[in-house]
Amino acid sequence: MNKLLKNWSYLLFSDLFQQFAGFYVIILIARNLSPSGLGEYNLVISIASIFSIVAIFGSSNVIVREIAVNIASSKVFIKKILIPFRLFTLLLSLVTFFAYNFFGFNSEYFLLIIIIVLNASLFNFSESIAFGNEVTKFSASLNFFYSLTWLIIILIIPSHHFYVKNILIVYCFLHFIKMLFYLVITYRYFYNEEKFLKKKSSMKFMGLLKMCIPYAWLFFLGVLCLEIPIQFLAHNSNLDEVGFYSLSLKLMIPISIAITTGFKAIFPSLTKLKKSNEKEFKNFIVKSFNAIILFGTLVAIFSSLTSNYFIQFVFGAEYQKSSLVFNFLIWYSVIRILDTLVSNSLSAAYKENITAILGTIDIIILLPLIYYASSFGAVNVSIVMLFSGVCFLLYHLVVLSKSLKIKFLNRNFIMMILFYLISLAICLYLPDNFFKLLSILAVILFFVAVKNSPFKSIAIDISKQINYKQ
Repeated sequence: MNKLLKNWSYLLFSDLFQQFAGFYVIILIARNLSPSGLGEYNLVISIASIFSIVAIFGSSNVIVREIAVNIASSKVFIKKILIPFRLFTLLLSLVTFFAYNFFGFNSEYFLLIIIIVLNASLFNFSESIAFGNEVTKFSASLNFFYSLTWLIIILIIPSHHFYVKNILIVYCFLHFIKMLFYLVITYRYFYNEEKFLKKKSSMKFMGLLKMCIPYAWLFFLGVLCLEIPIQFLAHNSNLDEVGFYSLSLKLMIPISIAITTGFKAIFPSLTKLKKSNEKEFKNFIVKSFNAIILFGTLVAIFSSLTSNYFIQFVFGAEYQKSSLVFNFLIWYSVIRILDTLVSNSLSAAYKENITAILGTIDIIILLPLIYYASSFGAVNVSIVMLFSGVCFLLYHLVVLSKSLKIKFLNRNFIMMILFYLISLAICLYLPDNFFKLLSILAVILFFVAVKNSPFKSIAIDISKQINYKQ
């Protein structure tokens, strides 16, 4: 438990600082570039993100899982399987990007996008090996120093050099340096022959490929959900709408920082727990759902009630429309976190094929809805994202329940779902902020005062879980 908390704390501190620095960087970029400039910047990052997923090919969880449970043979696994596999997936991403460029996309950012994809692929390669060894401090340190340097450079760039291309060049260079450092660290700490037993790896190249395909497809679908709205808005609306939407995406990230870092740190332990204690594994998932809904809803309430004030104050009146987009996306981010827990739970049980099927169904339904909504601007796209996400989550929970034989329909879970939906309706659809605040306070007081309050039950469950592990 102490090691798990330490790993999580490293990532939490790093990600908190990264988001703080990133938030300030976005402020500077937005103020210097205007909505259309910000839209152009994020459009390039969006394209690179899509092809980075092809380069990574869903291998993160598989690598972490295989190294965690077969640590003795990890050197052979890295040398004989993992390195050739990563070179193969990187080549695949470059080939698909060249095809994409040939048939439609043609830009001065062509080379920069290739560098971003290379950086993401090799950094993920090193990070997955480190996480498989249950070491997170290297990722945390590198991300911290990268974020600090990125912030300093953006602060000192003269206004007459503040162009999209210059910013992207700096972005690529810093990520390249970070990636090189991690490769050196990986070789030194996790590829030393003296630290491994002489044991052959049971994993084969085709076996790894087969395991990664469902993850690759799933992560590709996930990135499509995040990035395709930007592509559709650029095609059907304009770069201003891309700017409003992408700014809102950046701002909604803080709600998921703690949970995301927790998933990174806990996935190896979750996999082991599934094998060693099935009952505890199921209890952990149910309690995690309740806790995420509770704390995610509270953060979403605060964020959506204050967004109109802080967005205009920080970014200026020209970004006022972003507050409307943000209000829907911040509630959607709670759904995204819950879906991440669904996929991690299924992955820990070696049922990643199910997550791929669910993601495929979702994207088939979602893409035409987003495409249609993008003609009417960023606000309508965010509305579609939220309400389709809620509907998808409901049937995801049914599938998870039947696949892992987990009973979700207890009193606390139903109460938390109601708390989320009622709070969402109040924050998004009541007209006056003062009336919204009074209504939210009344709802919270009701859920606290009700007999066997779910708020109190969740707090007690978390406390018992910590004491039990210690």
